[in-house]
Amino acid sequence: MDDGEGEYRVSDYLPDAWTPEAVANLASWRQGDLVHGQNLAWLSTTVDDVTGQCATEHLGTVELGPNEAGLLIVTSQTCDIVGTGTGASHPFVQVSPILDLSSESADKKNNIQRFMTGYLVEATSLRSNGKFFAVDLRISMPLSKTVLTSQQGGNSAFESETDRINFAESIAIKFRRPALHDAVSEHFTKALTQYISAKKKEAKKAPAKRAAAGASGETSPPSPKGGSPSITEAIRATVGRLLQPTPRSPAPHGKPSRWGPTRLATHARRWVKDVGDRVPTALPTTTSDTSEAWWREVEHVRLVVHGDRLMPSSVQLIVLTTRRFDEVEKRLWWDFAGQGKAALKPHNIRYEETVIFATLDDLSARLYKGSIPLRITELGRPPTF
Repeated sequence: MDDGEGEYRVSDYLPDAWTPEAVANLASWRQGDLVHGQNLAWLSTTVDDVTGQCATEHLGTVELGPNEAGLLIVTSQTCDIVGTGTGASHPFVQVSPILDLSSESADKKNNIQRFMTGYLVEATSLRSNGKFFAVDLRISMPLSKTVLTSQQGGNSAFESETDRINFAESIAIKFRRPALHDAVSEHFTKALTQYISAKKKEAKKAPAKRAAAGASGETSPPSPKGGSPSITEAIRATVGRLLQPTPRSPAPHGKPSRWGPTRLATHARRWVKDVGDRVPTALPTTTSDTSEAWWREVEHVRLVVHGDRLMPSSVQLIVLTTRRFDEVEKRLWWDFAGQGKAALKPHNIRYEETVIFATLDDLSARLYKGSIPLRITELGRPPTF
């Protein structure tokens, strides 16, 4: 159907049958492969105050024109690219443009490499003679598979499997972010990002402060009586909220859930027993006397949401680390409580001051699955779900 009337169906644009030659050629393509040539196109209307590029009719196409020297990258998952299986029902693949950012500052390039610019991912295989290229995920366009069959696949934009996985996660996180209250997804996340940024700047000044303190013989004062909350207290608080009576929902396929409140409580108690309480009761109040490890060795941050995710009653941080943190490193995370409360209080959401610290080996799979990842770009980690 191409007369502009009625509805359009993607299936109308499939070939009657994929030829053996097309199937063989498409089998050489993978997610992350490069397509030679570039063009940008999108739908708009006759007056476009956003892009400044207007279409000749409502929902008409704006096209910037072919650039034979440019590159596109395939963002579709590999099983949708091929001409067999589920791929046989897809006449198009999704592509995004490759940008030459060689002239950008070293700081901007570093931020991209550390995943601090969420929509840009470095094309690591294109590094050469000082060149720096990145994928721009802000736009995704359909590309007929006939373009792929006219070229040869296998020219990946990435050097390693790790790079390819990070690229796939960068794509996925844009579409599978969990629905959260704006105060959590925006205000709280922004507050935590700003807090980490400020503390990182303080940490850079720490060597000079330590030297000055050592020369004068000063030491950090002990924390107020009672100390900071332990990992045991954090888990108990979380499990207590998780065990509040809630309507039982049927599991998929009508099978009863194997994880009722009783089993969850037993699981949590065993997990606490295995991990133990490793947090000292007396912590220094000084937060500048530490290295960058307190954020560099954080794998990622997750959030336990108590209540409905769109209308939560409270939230609690889980800090997943590559090793077990000492008391000073943990204190830097506990000290975020003031900013966390300030970001959530106007929305009647409580911030739980007890932060759960654990390595990936330590953390309960149940708590991992039941929590939500936070995208904190200041940590410089690949996106994780």
